[in-house]
Amino acid sequence: MGHVADSIEAVLWRRRTAQPGIEAEITRWETTRDGLSALGNAVAALPREEAERTGLAELNLPELSRLAEDSLVELRAVRARVTRRTVNIGVSGQSRNGKSTLLQSMTDLDDDQIPSGGGGPVTAVRSRVFHSATRREALLTLHTEMSFCADVLSAYAAALALPARLGTLDDLAALDSAAARSELALRPDAALLEPMLARLEEMRDGLGSFRPLLTGESRRIELDALRAWVTYPERNEAGADRRYLAVRDAEIHCPFLVTEVASLGLVDLPGLGEIVPAAEEHHLAGLQNDVDFVLVVKWPTDGNQLWRREDAQALELISKARGSAAQRDFTAILVNTGRPDPKRLAALEDDLLKRVNLGDPGSRVPVLRADVADRQQVRTGVLEHVLAHLADALPRMDEAALRRAADRCAVNAASISAAVDSALAALRQIITPTGTEVLLERAVKLHRGVVAPLRVWMADLAERARPSGAFEDKEFLDQIDALRADIRTWATDGFGEGTAVWEARALAEMNIDAGAAVFAERTLNAVRVQIAERFAALDLIISRRRNEFWQGLVDALAVELGPLLDRSGGPDLTLRVLAEQLGEADAQCPTMVRSVQFALDIHLDFRTRTLPRLRQALSVLHPEPAGGDLGALAVVLPVERSAKGAHDLRRRIEQLAREAVQEAAAVLVTEPLVIATALAAYGEQFEDAFIRSDESEREFRRLAESFRDQLWPPGGADSGLATVRVQRVRGALTAVRTSVTGSERSRRED
Repeated sequence: MGHVADSIEAVLWRRRTAQPGIEAEITRWETTRDGLSALGNAVAALPREEAERTGLAELNLPELSRLAEDSLVELRAVRARVTRRTVNIGVSGQSRNGKSTLLQSMTDLDDDQIPSGGGGPVTAVRSRVFHSATRREALLTLHTEMSFCADVLSAYAAALALPARLGTLDDLAALDSAAARSELALRPDAALLEPMLARLEEMRDGLGSFRPLLTGESRRIELDALRAWVTYPERNEAGADRRYLAVRDAEIHCPFLVTEVASLGLVDLPGLGEIVPAAEEHHLAGLQNDVDFVLVVKWPTDGNQLWRREDAQALELISKARGSAAQRDFTAILVNTGRPDPKRLAALEDDLLKRVNLGDPGSRVPVLRADVADRQQVRTGVLEHVLAHLADALPRMDEAALRRAADRCAVNAASISAAVDSALAALRQIITPTGTEVLLERAVKLHRGVVAPLRVWMADLAERARPSGAFEDKEFLDQIDALRADIRTWATDGFGEGTAVWEARALAEMNIDAGAAVFAERTLNAVRVQIAERFAALDLIISRRRNEFWQGLVDALAVELGPLLDRSGGPDLTLRVLAEQLGEADAQCPTMVRSVQFALDIHLDFRTRTLPRLRQALSVLHPEPAGGDLGALAVVLPVERSAKGAHDLRRRIEQLAREAVQEAAAVLVTEPLVIATALAAYGEQFEDAFIRSDESEREFRRLAESFRDQLWPPGGADSGLATVRVQRVRGALTAVRTSVTGSERSRRED
């Protein structure tokens, strides 16, 4: 077995070296798939007439996307193969044929870990068993409620087509099985569906035993405690322990019968013959993703001594999963000779020869024989035989899988490339440039047309900013007056508490502190903060002035560039979308983009513009300035520690607050002019950059070229020119071509 073990380790090493290339190819095909999705969105945005005129209506995008997904399916199957760190043997077959007994004989496990039984299915959870000389434990991955509903309940809901929703555990708890059974009775496949409904009833009745376990966690379980997690209950009754339903995956580590091959795994594939939804799909998924070789166990018991239709269907399912591997390399039938009846055994042997191997022993599927309960027979007649076979067959099976994936991807890439190249060629034929003179004339007219409304907009901004101008921001000034009156009312009303309440609290605090200084300092600080926060309401007006600036700019640009402006949102959104369009155009306009972004990046709000000046006005309320000068405490103190003293303290702080508000109002009354001056400066800078920079004339030509169909609708001499929408399609086509040809090039290099 030493040579066999070395050969298998060499196979696993070669798989690891192939993994980076497979991952890179998957990434390329995912990029191609996503690119085709983006291409679909770009084509969908075209008007029907434009799609037909450009020939894009004939591009079969669903088929191209199917090809990309087909390549990904093939590559993911190869990835599942090369990322396995063990060689895995799957054990398959109908229930009650000795699968679990075989697994026990191959490993250091017994009925407490992989239960076996003759009366019906016992194992409820698929298990993966890995050889370990030192570990004897199971790692259980539990469902979450969401994964249980998605992976388990949804299959029952689809198969049974229940009248009531079955999307949550609460839906399961509320299942009306009587109504469901009445519905099923009317269906032609009722005999198949009734057992599924019975399983669903078992889940409902046992919900309390597994619902608390749906945590999604991984649990390490001692092997002696494993049975309760992976088996059906011995008595099928309401309230039985059905914790197996919470188990999403079971991974077992223990010593194997053959210890020479360390990197070995056994997979107990889902039992065939159980009537559960999507049983075939689950079995196929296990075959495709988890195993390198499959043993199909067949026990010639009474009524099972012939190769039945169910057996043939199982073998066909395995054939679907083997991919490019030869059937005899991937599969063997193991005849369980335990407690043999010579006649039944002979009948099965004869049936296998004629029906499976067509009269030529082992030509299609090798047939092994062993009493699966006899560990020595299992070692020599099964494990050693299979491992020796895999040491020889795995290299060619891996090579065939890689070649099949490469060939499939190459065919798909060629089909996608041909379709994309054809579409690009069609676009090149109909996208013909106009004369240079026409383009230049349009660019000049566009430039001049934009200048005029921008000048009007700038004149209005300049008038607002003129110190001796007629403009007065009445809204801003009225808001200052309203805030001043509001703060005065608040201050005279005991700073919002009522004078009596405030004075009573002040006297109590003065008595506690044995003086008025501490209370006075806290109050001055609180009043100063409150006044500043109330003046923050001016931020709404400042924001409104900024929005008015943007709206005026949008209105000015709309005179000539209206077709490019998305006015479904606010003016700032309109300008952002315009900047994106100018930046995404084939002939980009970076100076225009920067000028629009500059106009959007206005740093003008209460905190940056108004608050610094307000804080200066509020300095009168500082208890003790940092510079050592006399502060507000020197003004409001001393006072006697009495009701009269509390009254005097309130009046003095109130007076300081009124002075601070008056000073703040006097300072802020000049803010409208400062704000208007700042906005005028922003506008002037935008206008200069947009229409007078060194790049302006060149970028207006680019603008005219990139957006000709939007600015000058098709129908005249330029009716065959590319619109922005078509340009996006062309860009998407080019991106797909780049990714898919990268896939082809990578395959050739490999």
